[in-house]
Amino acid sequence: MRGWAVALLLTLGTGAVAASGHGGPPSEPTNPSSPRGSPRGPLRDPLRGPAEVLRDFRKPRDRYAPGHRGVDLLAHPRQEVLAAAAGTVGHAGFVVDRHVIAVNHGDGLSTTYEPVLPEVAAGQRVARGEVIGHVTGGHPECPAKPPNTCLHWGVRDHDAYLDPLGALPTGGVRLLPWRASEAEP
Repeated sequence: MRGWAVALLLTLGTGAVAASGHGGPPSEPTNPSSPRGSPRGPLRDPLRGPAEVLRDFRKPRDRYAPGHRGVDLLAHPRQEVLAAAAGTVGHAGFVVDRHVIAVNHGDGLSTTYEPVLPEVAAGQRVARGEVIGHVTGGHPECPAKPPNTCLHWGVRDHDAYLDPLGALPTGGVRLLPWRASEAEP
């Protein structure tokens, strides 16, 4: 490579979610003016350790259009699910045929987790990283092979769905120096 070259290295902070290479077009970027986390800081992964994304976020064209309003993370039955940020539990119970937990983080931001057997109750305050329940089976669109399952994790800003991965901390951007000895002839 001739001329000036700069290597851009994005380092992941505490958000250790990695894409699996699951096919399909890339998800649309979230609105840059949307919040990148709770009023107290960025969100954290809802599972301990690195998580593999099995199904990406697909922003719906409008409120009623098809899309995937969250991400599906590879999980194991009975795996602990953690609150992505401090907040108040808005719902902990069944929605149609599965357990769902919704946590309100203030300023219109909320997160949802399913299928999760709740260990919390509506109205209860939760801390960032607190165990709110355990993954159960029952997510019909989950591409994981048994005995694995999926945790569906969603984020909303008022009525707008956001890509949860865009709300995770990404660390800083580092510019690495260009070395003339590494340049192509």
